Amino acid sequence: MKRKTLITATVIIIIATAAGVYAAKAHLSFFSFWKPIQVTETITMAADAFEPKEISVFKNTNVCFKNEDDEERWPASNIHPTHGIFPEFDPKEPVAPGDMWCFQFKRTGIWRFHDHLFPELTGVITVRGS
Repeated sequence: MKRKTLITATVIIIIATAAGVYAAKAHLSFFSFWKPIQVTETITMAADAFEPKEISVFKNTNVCFKNEDDEERWPASNIHPTHGIFPEFDPKEPVAPGDMWCFQFKRTGIWRFHDHLFPELTGVITVRGS
């Protein structure tokens, strides 16, 4: 009986050690499943509009602007042309056709935006607390 208990304990220790080594090498944590999931939303920049034109997201969400137009596009916060209401929300240069620019919204609020190159194209991102 003692021998069976000793073998069982040894096997459990070996398995626990192997799992710990694997977790350390993979940079895993026992509590990693409690970390918040990174969320990304995509807004398409089409020839004549942002699609969708309005979205609502939680704080720390990444919003990616994908340029599906044949021309350069430049999403940025209002007010045109300075983007002064939320200056960080500005890629500071055009987004080429087929490319994407992403921004993480770390501030809550209602953020109106426009295309710097085509200011008549507008949208709204509402960022709520998490």
